Amino acid sequence: MQWTAFIVCLALATSLVVADRSSETETEAERAPRLIGGTNSPWGQFPAAVSINTTFNVHCGGAVVDRQHVLTAAQCVFNTNRRLIDPYWIKIHAGDIALAPVGSRRQTRRVTQIFVHPEFNFATLEHDVAVLRLDRPYELPSNTLNVANRTRRIVPNGVACQYVGWGTTGPAPTAAVSVLQRFLPMTINDRELCNQATMHAGRIQESMLCAGNTGASNNAAPCNGNAGNGLYCDRALVGILTFGANCGAANNPPVFTQVRFYNNWIEQQFNQTQGPLASGSEDAGPRITGGTQTVPGQFPSAVILETPYQPQNCMGTVVNRQHVLTAAVCVMNPTTFVMINPFWMRIIAGDINVVPVSVRRVVREVSRCYVHPNYNRLTDSNNLAVLRVSEPFPEFHNTIEPALLNARILPDNTPCQFPGWGATTDTATAVVRPQQFLVTAPILTTGSCNAPAVHNNRVQQTMICAGALAANANTVCRGNLGGGLYCNGHLTGVLSFGLTCGLANRPGVYMDVRQYTNWIQTQFTRTDNPPPGWVPPQPLYGFQPAGIGCVRLNWACIQWLAKRTCVPIRYFEAVAPVPVVQVNP
Repeated sequence: MQWTAFIVCLALATSLVVADRSSETETEAERAPRLIGGTNSPWGQFPAAVSINTTFNVHCGGAVVDRQHVLTAAQCVFNTNRRLIDPYWIKIHAGDIALAPVGSRRQTRRVTQIFVHPEFNFATLEHDVAVLRLDRPYELPSNTLNVANRTRRIVPNGVACQYVGWGTTGPAPTAAVSVLQRFLPMTINDRELCNQATMHAGRIQESMLCAGNTGASNNAAPCNGNAGNGLYCDRALVGILTFGANCGAANNPPVFTQVRFYNNWIEQQFNQTQGPLASGSEDAGPRITGGTQTVPGQFPSAVILETPYQPQNCMGTVVNRQHVLTAAVCVMNPTTFVMINPFWMRIIAGDINVVPVSVRRVVREVSRCYVHPNYNRLTDSNNLAVLRVSEPFPEFHNTIEPALLNARILPDNTPCQFPGWGATTDTATAVVRPQQFLVTAPILTTGSCNAPAVHNNRVQQTMICAGALAANANTVCRGNLGGGLYCNGHLTGVLSFGLTCGLANRPGVYMDVRQYTNWIQTQFTRTDNPPPGWVPPQPLYGFQPAGIGCVRLNWACIQWLAKRTCVPIRYFEAVAPVPVVQVNP
């Protein structure tokens, strides 16, 4: 009780000193380093810095990035069991440099939605960023509160920066959080220096930076409770603290996630309508072979397509409130190659589980199906279909939202993501996974995918090849056709072929959405209905049967060819001047 009274009195006394700093200059004694936390901050020096508190004894910091959004570390929004905290339990204090007592300038907000970076990894702390949406916007302008100026440029080594926070003043997990906001100087270090075996041993990724003391112990460094607090260089927010908060221990400099890598993603969250919902059953981090478990709302446009021939074995993407984009092969009878009657199709949306059924789930029947008129089953070219659902999806829904369509050429090696429910093996009897998962699939060069040992010239200019050429356990298997490839948050591809479950030289091949945007949007207003049994018109393609010369065939020759050993080639002209024979069944 005596210690409690002492701390409260100290806080009250300190607050009286700082309460009127706007009208006085601090003495050197007042600005001298205090404990581990550094130097007391004057009013308004770091107007974007906020204190984040939860009922799970988690204290973190963050930065205001929009009138209604705060940036913090992803690790700050999970409890000790690595489950997402319900937004209701998170409270944010802004515009105040003292946690106690409450200043007249303080603006306190609760959190309504959490947006965690979809590739956040607990094991490596890569992509350790999250955006929190507040229950109401901040009142701006304010003398002590403002939106952070986020850097978009590389910060060179040796630049002098400042770190600000309210973290604890000791290494113990039970150490009390500082009552006053404090800051301390930090210099940007060379990443290779911090990645030495004696320091962080290679943990620092390209999207991170290292700053602060790299030598012996230092009494001016962050401790527990500082994750998510900002590093500011030339008044711009450069990074948020991810790890290395060990109270200045030798060879353990602080490591920050670089904000410049995530500016586009951060801004996308400002208009996002659904974030992952808190639940006691969703874990974060890597799961079973074949991908990472998703959380509700992480891919709100991904849906399951059910048909009598491929129950739960195809996927699709919501592209507007009444239409779903999928692969043409998913809506064709696998035996007769004619279009399935829409009556036998249905869409499952808003749920990351096949079973059990979630209260978030929305099921729609399909009323019309529009297959691309130039779809070709032999080459998988134009392998797209747009489905119209019988009733529009809800306009406001936490786990359903139309995808943004990519409209730009993406460079090779762009990291993309594929969410799906497919099987984990490539056998015909493989059981579809009950939970949605995601795998990372970087874009590959068309040339490497068209190599003879890979897809042997099957990848056309209207397609994208993504995944891994080497054997890889985290990849797509059966049951994922028609699913979406997301790059930079935009739907970039629709899976067409390449389902070999992680075998070497079999990356996934996707239809390039940007080249079909006009056709996709045209289907939204179509009123005609393709007749039952309709088959897309098929162009002629060349085949080279074993030992009998070259044969040109039409769509009706497929069953004839099934009884012979043939090797398909992309263009008939490629085998000229081999004699040509017209085949008619």
